[in-house]
Amino acid sequence: MKPKTFFLLFFILLLSSSYGQTNSNSKKTAFYGGIGAGFDYGGLGFKVEYLPVKNIGIFAGGGYNFVELGYNGGLSWKISPKKSWTPILVAMYGYNAVLIAKSSFGLAAFKKTYFGFTAGGGFDFNVGKKNNKVSMTVFVPFRSQAFTDKYDFYKSISYDFNPDIFPVTLSIGINVGG
Repeated sequence: MKPKTFFLLFFILLLSSSYGQTNSNSKKTAFYGGIGAGFDYGGLGFKVEYLPVKNIGIFAGGGYNFVELGYNGGLSWKISPKKSWTPILVAMYGYNAVLIAKSSFGLAAFKKTYFGFTAGGGFDFNVGKKNNKVSMTVFVPFRSQAFTDKYDFYKSISYDFNPDIFPVTLSIGINVGG
């Protein structure tokens, strides 16, 4: 399945699951929307999250990844959701690598976004009295063989990637609850 098709189906599932389900602890459902930087925000972008139950979140994010539109969708597990800071575990599918190879003249010889599974863990910190939070997460992307092959090819012909590819990435965002 192509990444765009997967994301579209995931987003439809997200929207359809929001009807008819309520959070048992309150009269309104728990939605979050926010901006940030990282895989779950599509690069530099936004993320929306719906909590059908108090400790499970379904999210989708989209933004600019310095090549094109980056997007991800996934699940988050809030381990202790009633605390002022909550440990979280995240699993998602979407963009998890961008490769930009520049020629010696500074022109981009190759630009491509790669997709795959990414897992991570971090914390949600409650901010203020209105159900807002700051999220910080460390992600481990499981990059495709196509990405690894292309990266190795450009390294073998003396391309330098600045910055180089990191085995883990960070994400930070501010989310407003509704």
